[in-house]
Amino acid sequence: DKSIASFALRFCASLEHVKIVLSGMKKMDDLLDNCDTFENFEVLSDEESEFLEKMADKLNAKVAVPCSECGYCIDACPEMIPIPEYFALYNKSKIQPESNIYRNYFDKLADEKVPADDCTYCGTCIDYCTQHIDIPEELEKACEHFKEGFSAYSGAP
Repeated sequence: DKSIASFALRFCASLEHVKIVLSGMKKMDDLLDNCDTFENFEVLSDEESEFLEKMADKLNAKVAVPCSECGYCIDACPEMIPIPEYFALYNKSKIQPESNIYRNYFDKLADEKVPADDCTYCGTCIDYCTQHIDIPEELEKACEHFKEGFSAYSGAP
């Protein structure tokens, strides 16, 4: 009967050496939920911790690119490709493979900003990546993924 945000806050606050937990809130219900979580604070049980760890493992297994979306790579990219946005779409598409909507977003992003396949493979972005991702290689995979997805949905060759 607890919210997902409550579990997230309890997870963070249950960690050793954590003194302060910050949270984002959009509406009054979020504020009330956060206040309730800490007014009646309970450390995560072993069972809850184990469950959350299993769920995190399942989610992480579906992540194609472990991009933190910091954006440092964009400033380094001579083409100004919105790399984190492409990786976010790629990740969402891998998590929900039955939906072709991310292909539409991928195309829209290419039209409105810079296409992912404009990457020149210069590698400058790699030096700025906090996750040490081989960005040109992963961008290529993302492009191939969306081309394949389009072929599968449209019947195109």
